[in-house]
Amino acid sequence: MSDLQASLAAIYADLTGGRVPQAGPKLEALLQTHPHLPEVRRAQAAWLQMSGRGDDAIDAMQAAVALSPDDAALRIALGQVQASAGRTDEAIASFQMACERQPSSAEAWYLLGATHYGNGRLAEALQPLERAQALMPAQPMIAAMLADTLFLQGRFEDALAHFRRLMQTQPPDAMRTLRVVQCHRALGEPALALQLAQAWQGDGFAPLWLEIGGLHEDLGDADAAHAAYLQATALQPNWAEPVSALIGLRRETTPSAVLEAAQGLLSSGALPPRSRALLHHALGKRADRLDATDQAAAHWREANRLRRAQDGALDRAVHQARIDTLIARTVDGVAAHVQDADVSGPRPLFVVGMTRSGTTLVERILAAHPQAHGCGELPVFTAFGNALPDAPFTTDTQRLAELAERWRAAVRRTAPDGVALAIDKHPFNLEQLALVAATLPDARVVWCRRDPRDVALSIHAESFAPDATYATDLDDIRFVMQQQARLMRHWRDVLALPIHEIRYEQLVDDPQTEARRLVEFAGLPWHDDCLRFHASAGPVQTHSRWQVRQPIHRGAIGRWRRYADWFAGWPDDGADEA
Repeated sequence: MSDLQASLAAIYADLTGGRVPQAGPKLEALLQTHPHLPEVRRAQAAWLQMSGRGDDAIDAMQAAVALSPDDAALRIALGQVQASAGRTDEAIASFQMACERQPSSAEAWYLLGATHYGNGRLAEALQPLERAQALMPAQPMIAAMLADTLFLQGRFEDALAHFRRLMQTQPPDAMRTLRVVQCHRALGEPALALQLAQAWQGDGFAPLWLEIGGLHEDLGDADAAHAAYLQATALQPNWAEPVSALIGLRRETTPSAVLEAAQGLLSSGALPPRSRALLHHALGKRADRLDATDQAAAHWREANRLRRAQDGALDRAVHQARIDTLIARTVDGVAAHVQDADVSGPRPLFVVGMTRSGTTLVERILAAHPQAHGCGELPVFTAFGNALPDAPFTTDTQRLAELAERWRAAVRRTAPDGVALAIDKHPFNLEQLALVAATLPDARVVWCRRDPRDVALSIHAESFAPDATYATDLDDIRFVMQQQARLMRHWRDVLALPIHEIRYEQLVDDPQTEARRLVEFAGLPWHDDCLRFHASAGPVQTHSRWQVRQPIHRGAIGRWRRYADWFAGWPDDGADEA
């Protein structure tokens, strides 16, 4: 070992041993004798970083890179120092340059993907993580982040395959088990998801018990859901999620101990904003059921204030530009593909519309037919469409054919043999109907409409995912409805898709007539089970899972009038302008 190598080894030994001050004089001596060696500058950066001087450490690493600009390892080290200092955009640029200089470096690709992932840029994270895994397929850390990225993008089938491979080679892991359970649930397999969750031996993992409770709700077992939520609460007493779930499950019959726990959590001041919002949403719905509208309104105002402060407001210009892009795309060039497309298997029917517009009710009516199968909310088209760039509609017929097969494969996962109709009720398929038209030529679409004031109130009262920023403001909800109606009318004008428009209020007022029209549009003979949908034992995986297990009633029509002051200036007839 040379004197230089020995000196560097001594410095790193001090740093790894926590003897940062002792490393300083040794480093200073090296800088006096070897100021132009990149490895000395790198050691200087490590010392500065451990001394709490992040910006100076970056300067030292940049000096090292300048001395050897083609050294990918130095650029990786620079990126790591930049990322530690919170300068993620600079770190991404450094990792990208490392990848360009050494494309065979799994570390560089992984760190590039991991930095995008940590910054919430899932689409940008995917390709680097896939490159890293291809270079090091046996590295569990890379595989785990890739699987989680796919999961968070809604590509549940792809994520599931990666999680399964991890579980075959790695020790049992509660979080991975939870992810597998969540994938099966998202793919419309709640019974299998529940079986896997209950088989997990690590019964002290509260999030898994929370998921078990949700699965029991999907399957219609309120008592089992209640017990699971209580178990999650017992395991993690200061966790708001299972307490909120209990209130949402029992509403006006919520046990006093659960209400006391909720109030205690809110008054503790220890909950993060999102958890406080969750409890306020649940307590608001309970107060609404008890006709305590002032209390309900206060809870919902606070819930949405907290969420808006945390997640931000809807960017209307961005949202409108997205709709403009979808309208501007064409489907020219895919006609030949559509004509030759596979139409075997059940006929596709897509139920679309605003959240809370009656999509679940429509799906349950149709799914009660012996020749139909409700697939739930399949993420296939939304995941594919969201990954498309803002460019003209793809005419890559191979990709379109693969998309069609992916959707049909998702149907085959749960549909019994011989059914004539497969129903996909993902509401945001509404944005992807051009893809549907280009891939499934036998598809039909049901567009659910409802008084926008009732829709807006129902959305405002519910706790949605953080990216649903529109849900925290009634005017933003109205804006999104207007944009959705504009897009839907465009699809109706340009796509060769049969579209049946159904009004929630008309369906409730005359279910016999409207259900018959619906079944006829679906291409099925009438069956009386369609009016007995509430007796079906099938799973329901939406916020309205308990409502649709009841006979049709008028209780949800005109509910907005109890909060009429919130809707001043909205059209009297409830029309949603486009």
